[in-house]
Amino acid sequence: MTTELPPQPPPHPSSSPPEGEPARPDERVSTLIGDRLCIKCGYNLTGQSVVRESHYQMLIVRCPECATVASLQEYPILGVWAQRWGALLAAAWLVSLLASFLIVSLMLSTAIDSIAYSAAWPLGFELEQRQTAWQADLPPTQSPSPSYDGELNITWWRAQNRPELLAEMGGWTEIADWSALFGLGWVLAIAIPAGILWSAAMLHLRRNWVLLVTAVATGALTILFVVREYSYYSYWGVMGKAVEMIGPYFSAMALLFAIVPLAIGVYFGRPLLRVMLRAMLPPRLRGPFAVLWTAEGLNPPVPGGGAIRTAR
Repeated sequence: MTTELPPQPPPHPSSSPPEGEPARPDERVSTLIGDRLCIKCGYNLTGQSVVRESHYQMLIVRCPECATVASLQEYPILGVWAQRWGALLAAAWLVSLLASFLIVSLMLSTAIDSIAYSAAWPLGFELEQRQTAWQADLPPTQSPSPSYDGELNITWWRAQNRPELLAEMGGWTEIADWSALFGLGWVLAIAIPAGILWSAAMLHLRRNWVLLVTAVATGALTILFVVREYSYYSYWGVMGKAVEMIGPYFSAMALLFAIVPLAIGVYFGRPLLRVMLRAMLPPRLRGPFAVLWTAEGLNPPVPGGGAIRTAR
């Protein structure tokens, strides 16, 4: 990839200067932009001068390390379609990024809802026992048979003082099932890979900004999905009321916890990908991935070890 070239004069009719005349110097016409590695030594040629060599009038870039010549295409094959394809790929990247935010938020909200439901299970059981005891004291004509296990009797529920009810059970910290927090393992399994993915997908941003953007986007969507799920608990009978009473505490804890594995994925994702590329790909195939190094001001690795010194 090169910068736009000005119109060039027609090539010299002779491939070499007349005998006795000195060789014509190469004409500098542009500067190479983007990552391109020397095919011999692996030096990153970005920033090097693009010249029109005097013998064949071809555009080339010379490696400053080993003097190997890299030829260039003067007229882009795609023509005007290059910008169109670039815009299409940028739109696809944006849509994919937004879709990933949506998918990860849905997965996180599912894990968080599961944690809240599990934590509220002992409270739901206790509420059901108290409702059953209340119904047993009613005359037979006033004690309707529940249509399903755990059905909520609205008359009984409206007569309850929820803070006092929790206080009688020792508070929400005593009645809750804290083993539900083992479900945070699912949050880890979702947030860390997501952080790695987004860290690589947004190489144009510093990792602090990547974390901010992803935390705000996924956090807002996850809260939206969790709140939407809580709106359905009213129809879940006694257990739904139990989740409404203490579930928000565990949902908030799980949501705040999700920031930790997300940050781990974002901050360690790029170094991890670089290590994996070094381990899995031979040096000649790492060229297309040099941006993983150059995006953070690092020098790509050379075939013999070490790093490529990039022209500045």
